[in-house]
Amino acid sequence: MTACAVATLDRRLPGPGFATGLSGSMSSVFVEPDHRGRGLARAVVTAAVQWLDGAGAEITDIHATPAAEHPYRSLGFARARSTPLRRPRP
Repeated sequence: MTACAVATLDRRLPGPGFATGLSGSMSSVFVEPDHRGRGLARAVVTAAVQWLDGAGAEITDIHATPAAEHPYRSLGFARARSTPLRRPRP
């Protein structure tokens, strides 16, 4: 495997601005070190986004470190207005 990404389609409760409740999520974008710098990450993310869009996802989220945000921004991703809160199990 040279490059990969995981894309999932989820159904959440519909709400204002989110009529169908279908959302996409992407994670684990990876390119083998020897193959980086060739546009492979862009290609797998683009393919995953096209699949999610075709499946009806109204939004697609991806979690990226600040250092890795630029490539995703160039593909139309933007910082979300809210910050998720997380509670670890005690």
